[in-house]
Amino acid sequence: MPTVTADFYADWIDILRQKLTAAGFAPPPGENPQRICFRYFNLRNRGVRAKPRKVERAQGFVPPAHLQKGVDLVQQKFEKGDDLRPHLSTKITDPNFDDDLLSDWGILHLHAGINPHPSKPSFVERTEPVLAVKVEDARALFLDMVQHGQWNKQRMIEILHHNWPDSLMLCRCENVIDIRYTPSDDDIRKLRKGHISSFVKTQDGTVYAPPGGGITLAGGSTRVVIECGKYAQQFRRQQRDLERRAQELIDRAAKRGIQPTDNLSRNAK
Repeated sequence: MPTVTADFYADWIDILRQKLTAAGFAPPPGENPQRICFRYFNLRNRGVRAKPRKVERAQGFVPPAHLQKGVDLVQQKFEKGDDLRPHLSTKITDPNFDDDLLSDWGILHLHAGINPHPSKPSFVERTEPVLAVKVEDARALFLDMVQHGQWNKQRMIEILHHNWPDSLMLCRCENVIDIRYTPSDDDIRKLRKGHISSFVKTQDGTVYAPPGGGITLAGGSTRVVIECGKYAQQFRRQQRDLERRAQELIDRAAKRGIQPTDNLSRNAK
């Protein structure tokens, strides 16, 4: 019986470790593989992939006069597919930072500065208020201008609900008459501090599960945890399939004139 020397999951984690290192976030020696996965996808999910998107502004959206040019600049960058990283939080460079607004509601905040940040020139200057945006594959939805740190305002969900209900379709709780506990904005702030997500009920009674997937009890993104688990299952399933079919693969190779060794390894000749 042939033996199989392989570990697809470990190989994949090595690839993620290399990507993090190349980006300047080398994991410490001996870091838990799962943690490496969390760090990688946390970084990736908090960014904005550069591609042209249609920008849609919520009804009644009017930025403050002093930020009009900055908001227009952000819109131009979305429409052209330019890099939006300079407008994101400076904490985007920290792979361990958890963005509660993004994790819970799937909403990003962008700064509408025009000039470079005085001490971090790869970013634009910070602004107050900031632009709340829901970024989708083909469009960017400009919701509102919010004060920095006020990520618990359910008004943002109301704006999505009334302007783009299709953007919330997957998290809409159909046939739900009511929820027992309707949190206030301040309740949501306190719940998030304890790493707890909650359902949101709009003024017309529509109930939504967390549009961003929610927050884990460890404080991270539920979507990141699910994504890492999905890949882990996939690679381990492929590993088991290889081990189960090892003899079959050797026989098929022999029929083609290839004589592999009895030890199937990525390093075997």
